[in-house]
Amino acid sequence: MDPEAHWLETAKRIERVTVTVAARGGTVADGSGSIVVATFGIPKVHEDDAARAVEAALEIRAAIPEVRIGIAAGAVLVHSSGDVETLITNAPLETAKELAQAARQSEILISRTAFRLVGTTGAEPTDIVLLRDEAAPRTVFRVLESAAGRCASRSPLVGRAEELGTLQLAQRQVDRDPGIASRSCTPSDSGRSAAARDRMEHDLQKG
Repeated sequence: MDPEAHWLETAKRIERVTVTVAARGGTVADGSGSIVVATFGIPKVHEDDAARAVEAALEIRAAIPEVRIGIAAGAVLVHSSGDVETLITNAPLETAKELAQAARQSEILISRTAFRLVGTTGAEPTDIVLLRDEAAPRTVFRVLESAAGRCASRSPLVGRAEELGTLQLAQRQVDRDPGIASRSCTPSDSGRSAAARDRMEHDLQKG
């Protein structure tokens, strides 16, 4: 492939990745070369950011079969100046890059933290370990094709105070009048499902 054709093909793939990531609330932080870095949860945090990242990765792999993808989750320190968000600490991004380098073609590798947040049954442990912290090597997981549509966030509820308040009010009404029927969530709305889950866990802790 001549240089111009290669450049056009690379630009086309970066555009595809950018659109796919943006459709799930993510942002491409660096797409200037053959390696594309995307973030989820910056600047707007969602309780299912890890699941969004996995779903985006699956769609990208379907469109670009030879891609290698690494996904990691964790806290980062961000400096905001107007509309510009600058990462000050980015350990999860460094881990994700390591995972992408360790992945084979058409493989999506995720860290243990991301696996726990996503809670997907469509992943399996690998014999790859991260040695960033040699005192506690961490298992790496491989995302399978069967993970599509099966990601269920187990991360803390974020930005759902209004929905949680509505559920609590509805529960109080049902407690006062058991004859009232209440529908708390639908399977297609992960945010409402998460709100209902937190409400139930809150009740269990109180009980």
